Formats: sequence, C-alpha cells, structure tokens
Amino acid sequence: MIMTVGLLVVGGCTEAGTSVEAVTGPPAGPEPAIPPEDLRNRLTDPETREEAVWALLSHLDIGVYTAAGEQLLPGRERSEDDFYLYDFEIPILVRMAGEPPRTLDHLSAFLRAVSGMELGVDALEDLYTEMFRVVPDDPVSRMFTADPPGEPWQVTPLEEWVLFWSLLPSEDQEAARSSTPVFMGALGFPPMATGHCDVTGKEEADGGLADKYLETVGGEITKALYETLKERGGVLGDLAELRLALGEAVGALGGIFDAARMKLIVDNIDLTIDADRGSTHRYHDTAGETAADSAVEVTVRAYWNGPQPPDEVECGRLKLMGDFPPPGPLKDVGVRFLLDDTLTKHGYIRRRSDQNTARQLTGPDGKLGVWFEAKAERPPEAQRLGEQWIHRQTGRIRAEFDVGGSMGEFFNLAAVVVDIGGDLIDLFVVEYPVTVEYHMIDRWVIEAASPVEAIGAEVPLETMVRFLGRFEFDDEGRIVGEGRLVYESRCLSVSKDVDITGCAVFDDEGVPTAFRLDFVPRSGDPQVEFSGCSVEDTMAWIFFDGPMFSGIEYVMGETTLEIPAEEFGQASLPVEAISPEPAPFQGVDARLDLVFTVVPDLER
Repeated sequence: MIMTVGLLVVGGCTEAGTSVEAVTGPPAGPEPAIPPEDLRNRLTDPETREEAVWALLSHLDIGVYTAAGEQLLPGRERSEDDFYLYDFEIPILVRMAGEPPRTLDHLSAFLRAVSGMELGVDALEDLYTEMFRVVPDDPVSRMFTADPPGEPWQVTPLEEWVLFWSLLPSEDQEAARSSTPVFMGALGFPPMATGHCDVTGKEEADGGLADKYLETVGGEITKALYETLKERGGVLGDLAELRLALGEAVGALGGIFDAARMKLIVDNIDLTIDADRGSTHRYHDTAGETAADSAVEVTVRAYWNGPQPPDEVECGRLKLMGDFPPPGPLKDVGVRFLLDDTLTKHGYIRRRSDQNTARQLTGPDGKLGVWFEAKAERPPEAQRLGEQWIHRQTGRIRAEFDVGGSMGEFFNLAAVVVDIGGDLIDLFVVEYPVTVEYHMIDRWVIEAASPVEAIGAEVPLETMVRFLGRFEFDDEGRIVGEGRLVYESRCLSVSKDVDITGCAVFDDEGVPTAFRLDFVPRSGDPQVEFSGCSVEDTMAWIFFDGPMFSGIEYVMGETTLEIPAEEFGQASLPVEAISPEPAPFQGVDARLDLVFTVVPDLER
C-alpha cells in the first residue's frame, strides 16, 4: 500500500512518472468544439482528454504561449506580466486530468497555505454551490452542474485547479504589479517585464466565476466591498475574506509567479511513502529475538511530474524562477521522520548509518529509507502468553519533506517574498499506518473479604463484607466490568451489583502499572435475604447492618481506588461509622478496612 501526499490525507495520484504524450496544439476554430457541460466526461476519456484540456483553457480565457512568446491560444492576458500557460505545461494538465479524483481537503489545505484562511471542505462546497446557482452561465458553473461531483465532492487534480482558478481575482493583477518593480528591485531581482514579447489576449474576456458572483450580489468590486461583505459573514463573508487574503498574497508574489502556477507546480510534486509490511510484533528478547526482527522498512519517494522548461524562456514569469529539475526522481529532498504518540510508545526510528541525523536527503533515485523498530515486549512474563492475549494498536509514521533544494528557486523565492514558505511545507507531508502487536493481560479479577470490627457492641456481631468482580479494557483502553458487593451477618445476606469503570496507568513501555477504579452501585434497593433471624438480629439490621451497608456503598461510590497492576496487587478502602442510637447499639464504633486484591483472569 502506497500513501501519497495530501496534508495527512491519503491522496489519489497515479504512479509517479506516468508519461504523457506531447500535445498537438489548440483547436483550429475560434470557439471550442466541446461545451462546458461535456468537459468532465471528455476529460476522463484518454482519447479526448487532450482536446478537452484545450477546450477547457479556451472556456476559462487562459492563454497559451511558446517560450519565445508565440501565441497559441488567446486568453485574458494583456501583457507578459499577466498569467498565461506555456505550451510545455499542457502535458501536465493532461496528466492531471487522468488522475483519480479526491475530496476538497487538498484545495482547503492549499488555500490555507497561500492565504492563511481556514475554509473546510463543507464551507468550500457551500461556496461553490452558491456561486454556481447565482452565476449559472459561467463555464465553471456549467461544467460542474451538468455533471455533479458527488457527495462528498470528488474532483481530479485538474478540476481542483479549475476550482481554485475560479476564485482568483480577474483584474487585481494590475494593482498588484504597480508596486512589484520597486519591491523586487530592493531584493536584488531583475525587472519582470522586458517589453520585447507581444503578449496580447482576447479583445474582450469575461471575468472569473468569483468576480461575476460578487458583481451580481454586491456591485462594483472594491476593497470596501470586500470589507463590507466580510462583516456580513456566511458564504459571502467567506469569499470576501478569502479574496482579501489572496489579494495580499498575489500582490506580493506577482513579480515572480502567481498563485495559479504555484498550485500547478505543487500538484505535480509526487511524494509517496510505502513499507515492506504494515504490522509488526514487539520482539521477545527472552526467546533470543532482537529489534531487527521487528523492523518495518519504510521508504519515501519524491518525484517531479512537471515539465522542464526550455533553456531560454524569453517571456513571462518562469524566466525568474531558476532552473527546474528534469522530470523524474528528485534528489536531495530533505526528509524528517516523526512517530505519533502510539508508535513512540512501542518503538523508534532507526536511520541509515550514513545519514543518522534528524533531517536526511533522498538519493539519485528520489528515495530514502528508514526502519521502525519495535521495543521488547514488557513485562517479560507477557511473552509467554498465547495468541488470545495479543493486542493491537495502530499508529502513523509521518514524513515531512523540504523540497526547496530540489526545485530551483521556486520555493526559496516564495519564502523570501511572502511568509508562506512554512505553510507550503505543510502540504508536503505523508503518513503511513503501522500496527504494533503485543501480548498484554487485559482481564483481571478483583476480590475482597474483610470483617467489620464493631467496638462497644453489647451483642456479638459476626459480619463479613465480600466483593467479587471482573474487569477488562475496551477498544479505547478504558476499564469496564462489573461485580457484586455482599454483606453477610449471622442470619442475613445483603448484596448489590456494582459497575466497574476507570482507566489504567501505563509506563513508557506501554505496560499498565496501576488501575484507577470507580465503583458505580446500580440503582435500586439492595437484595436482602433473612434466614432464622431473632429479634436482636432484626434490630441489628435496622440500626446497624443496614446503615453500615449503606455507608459502605456510599464510600465505594465516592472513592477512586488505585491498585497496582500486578498479580496480587492490593489497595484498601477504609469505612468508619458510629451508631448513635438506640441501645444496645448506641455508641458502637464500626470499622471496616476492605482490602481489594487483583489477579490476572487467565480464563478465556
């Protein structure tokens, strides 16, 4: 089983390195032959996928140019500073269209990284649904309403990119660029535009979905409108707050790259994690086993699925981004492995001897391997138990990737220009589940038998208090069980059923060291049985035994008893009572030291 990148969410990527044939070019006519209503269906068909990608870009008014600035498809762009795609980027869109669909968790994570705003999956679905309703003629609305994405939504990486694109401001790049040359010059970067590339898109192009929606419900789009709608809350407030945050990010990033291309690149870095097995058993050192016998080999792989731009990109934003690596394995990606609390309790990470540091690097094949090794099973006596005593806990190995050193200047510039470098790294996280098996006694017998000491009684009292119960651990590690409290005198027996709850205290090895037990007497009167009682015995029940039993029941119900989790572990529960009246029980001092003992319940 291979786990793929996605902010702790199992991703749906094709195998890294899937090749895509070079595209042939845009459609010949001015209007795309595939209407928006058919796009999702045509994008899933390998025979029509390339044509559908070009049609999609045409509907979205996204221009496509060669590295030298030759226009292949006109879009919304007005200069080389605006966003457009290069022809060598088209194959990655085709590949993304053929990948398995996934939920909007990935989009939510990316929006958080670039804007700092938390928009969950449900909020995103509500936002898009509302925009589709208000602006039904927009190509994105037609694309997703004609072929709904399911419940919850499932979209391919390309469709996710389209949804992200539909949120971006259409005209804010003009304002964003105004301060860019001064800002970039202060950082020592060359100016963005040289003016020698003739980048001119369509004479008339519609705004994006979010722009149309805001204009429909709010009027002219201004920062003041965003502020007003933000205060209103709801779907409108979410969109306004997101647009404000994206505007700041796009404004800072405008001279180097844009959010749309940033997401395109992020989505084409494949990070996977796999292991040679999904479970292990804490090793039995009493049988001569070692940690190596429990080892799970974990391997991560980093792969760049995007294109390598030509040596000379004469126009547009990519010329400032340094050299991209060639498609294939990513070498020297930093990786840091972490264990969650569950696996930390049961084992540790063993690194390669030549990279025994917290941060390690992938090799030329883009791979890096480590081992999760379980600890010895404790206590040693548990190693003799049979299969019926095996417990299982599943934890996760987390791998955090630092891809900056392998991706040219892309992520380094992101960190310099705007404070999203750390948030982007959050996107490059993969996890793998590992189940650890171990023997543990999880069923115990608890019992007690102590006499009641009656000091000052004029009549002899022969009273014994007993308790017998059993408890075990439930699926969440809590203690559950039941028992019976019995009070026995010369001619009577009083009993009450009791529920046992609580928790166990574990040491660093995961071995229980103590039980913290709560006794919960069940509702209702106790069961009382008389046999040949005299008048004095009846009086003793009314004025001594009955109150004494009630006192024991009360103290048990109000006390948390802590008992060592070992065979014949003991703890006492003291109960004291004084009978005020009448004679012959007046002033009788009753004392009980109820000693509880626990032993393993080895009967299955």
